Amino acid sequence: MARHQRRSQAARRAVQREERRSRNQARGRGRRWLYWISSGTIGALIIISFTITSLPTPVTNVPTGEEAMAIIPEGQRYLGYTSSPPTYGPHWPTGAAWGVRTEDIPDERQVRNLAEGGVLIQYNTDNQGLIDQLEQFALRQSDFPCYLIVAPFERMEATIAVTAWGAMETMDVYDEEQLQEFVDTFRGTGPELVSCAPLG
Repeated sequence: MARHQRRSQAARRAVQREERRSRNQARGRGRRWLYWISSGTIGALIIISFTITSLPTPVTNVPTGEEAMAIIPEGQRYLGYTSSPPTYGPHWPTGAAWGVRTEDIPDERQVRNLAEGGVLIQYNTDNQGLIDQLEQFALRQSDFPCYLIVAPFERMEATIAVTAWGAMETMDVYDEEQLQEFVDTFRGTGPELVSCAPLG
């Protein structure tokens, strides 16, 4: 009889051990799944954050009223721009000719170009190789020279600045992918868009 009880107790303990092992294995699988899901989520968030930070950044609180769209007399200076180079604000009635320029463009004329849908790629460098890269980039764009200007701009801290109405990106080195993304996003999107006939 005692032997039979010992066997029953041993069998019960074996069943209990097996149940504990099964529960532990299930918990382990759950923890592994939780680990993989957490890792995947964190990885996805990191990728999304890189994508978001690489996009062109519009200037916030761009006014759309009379002040932003004001036309001021040709030659009159406006000292209220919030960035250098400027991205919006009062401007002269005529912009610079589209294409490659060799002299700085006055702020008030630049802003007119931006209002008309232009993207300005400006540089503050004597590095002729870099200047050539920027000019060649512009020449390769479809419908060149429409809505695109490459010009020097000595009054800025960045080496390269690319601007559109209400948006600006700066670069210390030539980054064709970043330039192309900005041009594709903003070219031809100004609030006072004008028609343009490409060369040839």
